[in-house]
Amino acid sequence: MPREPGNPDIAFYLRNGPPNISFPIQPDGTVPFRGANFASRTASFFDRNMRMPYIMNWNGSVQWEAGSNMLVEASYQGSAGVGLLNNWNVNQIPLNISSDPVELENIRRAAQNFRPYPHFGVVRHYSNYGHSSFHSGTLKFERRYSRGFNLTTFYTWAKSIDEASNDGAASGIDFYNRRLEKARSQYDVTHRWVTYALWQLPFGKGKRFMTDAHPIVNGVLGNWELNVIQTFESGIPINFGFAGASSVFLPMGLRPNMAPGKTYDDIRLPWNRKGEHRHNTARADPWMDINAFAYPDSFTAGTVGRNIITGPGNMWHQFSLSKSFPIKERLVGSLRWDINNPFKYYFFSNPNATVDFRAPQNFGKIAGNQGSFSGLGGRLYHQIIFKLEW
Repeated sequence: MPREPGNPDIAFYLRNGPPNISFPIQPDGTVPFRGANFASRTASFFDRNMRMPYIMNWNGSVQWEAGSNMLVEASYQGSAGVGLLNNWNVNQIPLNISSDPVELENIRRAAQNFRPYPHFGVVRHYSNYGHSSFHSGTLKFERRYSRGFNLTTFYTWAKSIDEASNDGAASGIDFYNRRLEKARSQYDVTHRWVTYALWQLPFGKGKRFMTDAHPIVNGVLGNWELNVIQTFESGIPINFGFAGASSVFLPMGLRPNMAPGKTYDDIRLPWNRKGEHRHNTARADPWMDINAFAYPDSFTAGTVGRNIITGPGNMWHQFSLSKSFPIKERLVGSLRWDINNPFKYYFFSNPNATVDFRAPQNFGKIAGNQGSFSGLGGRLYHQIIFKLEW
């Protein structure tokens, strides 16, 4: 298990330095520090008992052959990441250090004196802090290749949870109670439906239509293949913060409160994805309601959880039309036309999630889209490829 602040190893290193490095220690045991303030003095400590993290996977599936060329499959997949590597600031003032408002105010005014290691600011402790889990169920239908047509479609319902979604610096409300961060992963996608199909168009020599067409006509219009891929998926989670509160707080992770009588279901507003002002951030309607939130009271961390609602989803189509044709015995040409996002469906980024009642008009506004030149983000992208093989 990762070691908590206060264990003698960390205390020894912070006071005396790692082996072969000596700090000038005064007779009273303190270490002189030249700098603007102790808060700017940082340190990193690697757990000597750090171990290799590991991943467990398990799955099961049931298949049913619905016909001579059709297959239905139901499957479950789960995984867990154990002892994942994170680093936390172990020099945080405990959230429950006091319940006396007067004492809390004194601590706030001289916060550095009340840190576990007052001669340091941020102390990053690297250890096996992380744990993640993933569960998913998938329904799949497959029509095997027959009469020039092949189709596979599957829907996945999944959930991924963790306390921190990367292997770097982690943060949250309270280092000493990291379970407060246990929530959906930043990359969690609840619903995903993917379909891909291949169809050999029935035109050209040996096909249903144009079998006896002139060689030139057949060369231009015959033997084309159409590939289609479509993806529908829900968005990724949204994490909320706040600014501009008149309340005062100890240095810690902070989130807003839910307004009295409001629940997570009250955050989302009806939003017209195709509205005339959807790309004008100054005039666009908000995606979320700021009135669902409130500022937390002084010296409280806020009641809203991590990653509590889902952002805008995506719909992406890809088409490819291709054919190959012999030029000589050992020379074959191929022509392909690729189209990404032909319906120009915008993949909007998550909206502004900082609760600030000084500028409520900015909250919940979508200011951009995902993706780039590849065709994501609403762009229609074509490319034509010609290839020779010999």
